[in-house]
Amino acid sequence: MNDQYRRIAKIYDHLFSRALRQLRQDMRTYIFHKNYHRVVDICCGTGEQLRLLSRPDMHLCGIDNSLQMLEQARISCPEQVDLHFLDAEQDSFSPNSFDCAILSLALHEKHPTTAMTIYNNSQKLICEQGALIIADLNQPPPGILGALFSRCLIPLVEKCGGSDHYRHYSHWIRNGGVVEFLGRLNVTADIISQPLYGNIICCAIVKNEQQKAAQQNFAL
Repeated sequence: MNDQYRRIAKIYDHLFSRALRQLRQDMRTYIFHKNYHRVVDICCGTGEQLRLLSRPDMHLCGIDNSLQMLEQARISCPEQVDLHFLDAEQDSFSPNSFDCAILSLALHEKHPTTAMTIYNNSQKLICEQGALIIADLNQPPPGILGALFSRCLIPLVEKCGGSDHYRHYSHWIRNGGVVEFLGRLNVTADIISQPLYGNIICCAIVKNEQQKAAQQNFAL
């Protein structure tokens, strides 16, 4: 498998950590507020989110299909964080294994079929009272600063991922970004964070709330 992150894994955090700091802190606040203890970060990259969540009462797990990114995660994460070289398209753990699953900037770079498979697999991992947190790129927001990120800086970063990466990103944005992705799934999500002037939307899909909504719609 071609590791598209092999060239930037060692400098990834230096490039993006500051820009994503508020996003990661807001996710941590939400997870701690909800009292989730078993958390899996799917496509965890260098493990920065897992490092922020690390404390004695947490059972943390990260999976990624980039050996180079996982190598950086193993260097920087505490020993109690479980890290696995796995493809998120495959069923990796038993159903209902976690209180919370995180998909952070993991879907926009994938083929649409792959993105849907990863989403469905992630939902299976969550217990009945748990939540799936999704953070991803959205369509360009209004305003000068939002447009600067969406039309200049973000496309430049996405091009660094290679032609396939950029093609999938372009398709994702043309089709409405993360808001339209969730809209097509007909799910209700709680907004957690909107960093980079709204170019990223981070939200939580609470599993039992979705089940109640489905039951109500069926009853109607």
